[in-house]
Order: sequence, then C-alpha cells, then structure tokens
Amino acid sequence: LMTAQQRRLANWSGTGAGKTLSAALALEHVDARESVIVAPNQVKGRWKEEFEARFPNVDIVDGLPDPNQSLPDVPEGRRRVWLVNYEKFSTKDAPERLEQLTNRADAVVFDEVHMLKQRVKNETEAHVSRRSRNATAFIDDLTASRLNREGEGPVVIGMSATPVINNLEEPKSILRLITGQNTRLGTKNTPANIMEFHHRMRALGPRHRPQLSHSLKRNIIDVDITQESPSILANLNGPQAHDQAGRPKKSAIEQELLTHKIPAVKNSITQAGGKPVIVYSQFVSGMADPLVDEISTMTHNGAPLRVRKFTGSENQNERAATLADFQAGKIDVLVASAPITTGVDGLQDTCSRLVVVSAPYTSA
Repeated sequence: LMTAQQRRLANWSGTGAGKTLSAALALEHVDARESVIVAPNQVKGRWKEEFEARFPNVDIVDGLPDPNQSLPDVPEGRRRVWLVNYEKFSTKDAPERLEQLTNRADAVVFDEVHMLKQRVKNETEAHVSRRSRNATAFIDDLTASRLNREGEGPVVIGMSATPVINNLEEPKSILRLITGQNTRLGTKNTPANIMEFHHRMRALGPRHRPQLSHSLKRNIIDVDITQESPSILANLNGPQAHDQAGRPKKSAIEQELLTHKIPAVKNSITQAGGKPVIVYSQFVSGMADPLVDEISTMTHNGAPLRVRKFTGSENQNERAATLADFQAGKIDVLVASAPITTGVDGLQDTCSRLVVVSAPYTSA
C-alpha cells in the first residue's frame, strides 16, 4: 500500500523481517510489468527462489541487457524482472546497458542499498563513485522517461537493515538515490542533524525489528596480553602498521592480536563438541589463512576437523558449494568474513556456535 501511495520508499527493517518478500509483493501490487532488482551477488539466488516459488507469472533475466540487441516486449499476462548485482553498475558499459531499460522499467529495487552509499563528499574510490554515479543517473533518466510516458515516476524501493554505519554522508547519499532529490541536510554529527536524518528516514519507510524466538548465549572471553604488551606495541610502531594520518591500522592491530587469541578460539571450538562452528573475522588479510592453518591441526574423535573459508575471494559457485556443504554437515568449521553477513540464510539451522575473532569497528 505504501508503495502505491508514495512510489518512492525505503524498508529499513532488521534481519528476518521479510524485506525480500514484501518488495516482491509490492511489485505485484503496483503491477510493475518490467522491474530491475539490484542486489549483492550472494543474494540473487534468494530473489530467484522467491519469485519462482510465489510468483509463477514472473520471468527472471540475469544481468543487464545487451545494448546492441533490441529487447522483446513483455508477453501479455507476464511480468519481467532484471536481476542485477551491484558490480554491473561499476563497468564502463553500464550506462549503455542501463539506457536500454530507461524507456521500459516501471520499478527499481535496491536490496542492501547501503552498498551505494558514499562515506565522504566526492568519494575518491573509483569503483564506488562510478557505481553510485551510474545508479543515480539511471534513476534520474528513468524518472524523466517514465514521466513523459506515463505521467508518473517509477517505483523506487531501497532496502537495508544498516543504512547508517559510519557517518551522515551515508544516509544523505542514500536518500538522494531513493527520493531523487538533493537534501540540504548538514552531515556534521550534531544531535540536531542526527534527529533530522532520523525523521526523514522514518518518513520514507518503516523499520521493523522482529523479536526472534531463538535463544542466544553470549560468552565474552578475556585474553590477557599484559606480558606481551611491550612487544605488541613495538610491532605496531612500524610504518607499515600505520595509515597516512599516522594512526595504527585496525587490520594491523587485529593481525598482531590474532596469535594471542588463537588458544581461546581453539578452546571454544573444542567446547562445541563436534557441532558445526563459524569463526568470524571482519578482516581477511593476515587473518583468514592463519585461522584455517591453526584450526586444521585440530581433531575431534581422532579425525581432523574439516575447515573451509568463506571470505568473498571465492567465486559464486564456490561460495554456494561451501554453504551447501556446511549445512549438509560436511564442514566442521567455517572461517568467514563480511560476505557471510549479507543475504545468507539457513546457517541458523546448522551452526551451533559463532566465534567472533575480530568484529567490525562500526555499529554494523
């Protein structure tokens, strides 16, 4: 109903609230004949499953259209969904491919829309700025085209459980993308600015945080590094451990502390009693491989533990196979990083214990 009334809205609801299904239902409700859904690579499979299971009148097309080929019309009684990963917006030919859809699409859904955020003004990272620039230009062009054709703009839906992680530049760029309007809101971290962003985001869409029924036992393990502190600090004083501003790199700190955390990690895995465990590290370089090497030396009932990585460096097929094997009980310990936190479902049915070796340095 909100989709039909507002046309542009956001869903800030938490994990497990059903954002995917609600967006699919919204597209059905507004009778979007042709839609574009932009999602992380690892989430595309879930979207496809959702449509195939609940919306048999929807034809799924993977990727963006070829600019050199004309597109067939959507058959009567059918709907078409272009399922696109965010990386496609970073390619040089993205504008040409997207142009094919500016005269056709009725709706666009950005799943995990924070992947288009900008943390600072005039973002310098080439792939991020190009991705955001192409996405914004596509929505602007689509809006102008549809206003000329239909008299009303397209439906634009942005979804994210973590829309603000680092600073207020992030929600400002997201609001610009979804609403199509530039905002004069200040981005300095003052109570007034924060509240103004809060009100704007609340007006744009709901934030439902479901109370999940599972039980969760937290165990904080203290690792005493008092005796090793001098050597740790000495190692962190080198230039390679500092950023351009002279501050210690977070990754360098975590790499230095990993050696001292390993015994606690192993002990926690042993306490799982052979049940599947996920060992999580926000940082990958200098973290994932040492963890795999150390955990691979462990055994359970005389058999070596089966260990595998899920860090984003694997291709899509490898990641899918790893998740399937973990859920089938063919992997004892999964060493994972940030990619496992987005759009991955079913781990809760298998995993008995999560060991967080290094957490994000943000509120995410």
